[in-house]
Amino acid sequence: MEVSKAAIDLLLTDVIMPQQGGPELVKQIEEGHPETRVVFMSGYSDDMVKRRGLCMQEDLFLEKPFSKRALLAKVYSALHRESEKQRDI
Repeated sequence: MEVSKAAIDLLLTDVIMPQQGGPELVKQIEEGHPETRVVFMSGYSDDMVKRRGLCMQEDLFLEKPFSKRALLAKVYSALHRESEKQRDI
């Protein structure tokens, strides 16, 4: 996959997808855009995601179905985090 040269402020991605999982997508994006913030979402519960061996920081994980308010809160949180590494994948 070719990554755009334009800045990517935020990536909202599902954790588990058929061809490529969200964590793998994030690693690809980070190669050209290390500053990109990420919010993961999933129809699986946080516990189920952890059982599949994926660790998501709770403040960057959005469980489906979600409200507009919950989405806004996660996006705001991701965009306003300090520059520290934002997830453990």
